[in-house]
Amino acid sequence: MALFNESLEGRFNQAIQRLHGHKGMPPAPQIAPEILHVIVLEQDRPESYYLLQTDLWAATRAIGADATHVTVNGIRNPAGSGVLCVITSVTVANKALVAALIDAHVDASITPSGQINVVEFRDVRRKAAAKHPGIFVISDNTTFATLAGYQASTGFPAAIEEIQIAAGASDVPLITPPIILPPGSEFALVTSVVNQGLDADFAGYVRPLAAQDLL
Repeated sequence: MALFNESLEGRFNQAIQRLHGHKGMPPAPQIAPEILHVIVLEQDRPESYYLLQTDLWAATRAIGADATHVTVNGIRNPAGSGVLCVITSVTVANKALVAALIDAHVDASITPSGQINVVEFRDVRRKAAAKHPGIFVISDNTTFATLAGYQASTGFPAAIEEIQIAAGASDVPLITPPIILPPGSEFALVTSVVNQGLDADFAGYVRPLAAQDLL
């Protein structure tokens, strides 16, 4: 029999157990007047994410130019990862001697572009100098001959942002984050023409996926 105002999200109970050193049964099986669902300003401190099973991550990737292919750089949350990925920051650099036009896409599917495991934890209590096992960086300059070819592989989604980067410019931020990626989706930066490299830095966090996240 269900309890009145029963709380079924275990990670909140686990956070309470860790903060107060409780042992045994969940300390807060029900939502009570003492436990309110509210937002308190300046209460969401980064060091507390660990207690809520939320991992801070960051990644950087520099992809060289290919004379016959466009370059794709981004973040992928594979199907079956079991986590919800949130990208909070994206910056792009252009080391070339000519300006670059970059399209940003959010895709509800996984493209055939390559990937690499270089996503690092930002909280060394989790796994110092280790890679996150579930989130990947898209790294590809050999799959798509054109931007249209990339778009066709994902059902021609509209770009969420298009940025023009001057030659030699660095650390140009995107305005679209935060970007939320459930399992089986990706965020991609794609050069508009061939023979252009693409350097990008990403940061964000992941947390365990709950059933209500996909409703």
